[in-house]
Amino acid sequence: MIKKKTPILVFLVIFLILNGLCIGATAETSPPRKPLLKLSETKTLIGSLENGTTIFPSTLTTNFPLVNSVSFAMKATGEKTGISIFRNGHIGPVFDTISKIGPIFSPDGTRLAYIARKGNASHAVIDEKVSEAYDAIATIFFSPDSKRTSYLARDRNKKYFVITDGKKGPEYEGIFGSGYPMFSPNSKQIAYLVYKNKSWVMVLNDKECEPFDEIKSPLFSPDSNHFCYLAKKNNTWFVVKDNQTLKAYDDILTLSFSPDSQHLIYVAKTGEKHLVVVDESPQKSFQAVSQPFFSPDSKRFIYSAYTGKKSCIVVNDKKGPWVKNIGPYNFSPDSSRFAYVGGSTESSIVFADNTEGKEYDSVSLPTFSPDSSIIAYKAKRGDKQFMIINNQEKKPYDSISMFLFSPDSRHLAYVSKQGDTTIMVLDDVEINRYEKIGMIGFSPDGQHLAYQAFRDEKWFMVVDTTECKDRYKGFVKNVPIVFTSPASFHTLALQAEKGPEFLIAEVHISE
Repeated sequence: MIKKKTPILVFLVIFLILNGLCIGATAETSPPRKPLLKLSETKTLIGSLENGTTIFPSTLTTNFPLVNSVSFAMKATGEKTGISIFRNGHIGPVFDTISKIGPIFSPDGTRLAYIARKGNASHAVIDEKVSEAYDAIATIFFSPDSKRTSYLARDRNKKYFVITDGKKGPEYEGIFGSGYPMFSPNSKQIAYLVYKNKSWVMVLNDKECEPFDEIKSPLFSPDSNHFCYLAKKNNTWFVVKDNQTLKAYDDILTLSFSPDSQHLIYVAKTGEKHLVVVDESPQKSFQAVSQPFFSPDSKRFIYSAYTGKKSCIVVNDKKGPWVKNIGPYNFSPDSSRFAYVGGSTESSIVFADNTEGKEYDSVSLPTFSPDSSIIAYKAKRGDKQFMIINNQEKKPYDSISMFLFSPDSRHLAYVSKQGDTTIMVLDDVEINRYEKIGMIGFSPDGQHLAYQAFRDEKWFMVVDTTECKDRYKGFVKNVPIVFTSPASFHTLALQAEKGPEFLIAEVHISE
């Protein structure tokens, strides 16, 4: 819980937000990619605070995907003592402490919940409605459709129960708190793990399943039609799928469904060997294997295998070349390709469909363009970093912080740094230079690149090479640029003239 004795003044919070936001640059513009644009800007105040107000920056959050609201825990002002939740200028009731998790927005960004404590009692506050008092409350969960809520609570008699949509469930000796209760993807089912009569029991839709010595890794299928978990009885592990126990193994380590929900894959251990099991069919065993997962079309699966002092990638039952180490791996969006990082402790290589690329000191995770035709990643050799795009090395820089494909796959943007200058690079052209560059984002049609820039102690928005006129103290840390149409976007900004002000900074593009 957040306690009153850990204050941080709001001017320090702004400092943290601004200095933790971006990368670093100074103005000198290269030839523009397209003519300067006509931009119109709208600023909407969504909340402000008095100077000297104490807030808790670790709790600050925004409502994705809407990005039109900000919320955080703050110290009560005036004669009041305690902690409140701020949301868009509205300050909630005062409590002694607020959970260190802080406020939680629903997946659709419209609802807000948090856990608070007053005296010896804990309360769930959901949509500004304060629950009855409990001895303790664990994390509040929203359903994927944002319509439902559920949380674990304990009463004064040390009995545990789940509160779902305001209704109390059965009491138990114990309920496992980490990650529970959990909703199904369609929001209609709910599961949690309870301790009863010296055994662990999965409860699905208020119905108790078979008791086991241990239970872990519960999982709904993407279509919500199946429910699985791993269970142990008499030193043997099973997958329990739809209340049916599958083949026993010495241990089972991971569990996942294919995107189409038709296949189940997991890693099992037999003796000193590990193997991947697909739809109850054991694959070849190795000394060790990594967590497998399916391609987006559900037709292939991938994992890495280790034997002796060498590793290889395995796609379905086909092994790639043996190397010393295997790093991250992924499929292309259209499922036709895969890429992974291999190499040794001294060097790294990106493999595309098992074709070996160049050797570098280190590389980032290879990323496919949305249309799957391009593979891009960051590479380092010596003290320089550069982008690799379809095996072609681009210009070296001191560092590269981020890169992004446009939705139509026609453009690639990245932020690089050379000395004290931060450079916006678009399609291999250095289009702008600033002291700092923050978040970047493409329009849905891929025609425009928007980004946050810093120069002369002020932050502002830039579209392609055209700078917006409005200046800000900063942008809220880690909040993305959200396009609501091909010619309109917004983000959250900060001003601090009379005290901290939170604004929606919206930009409209005219050719």
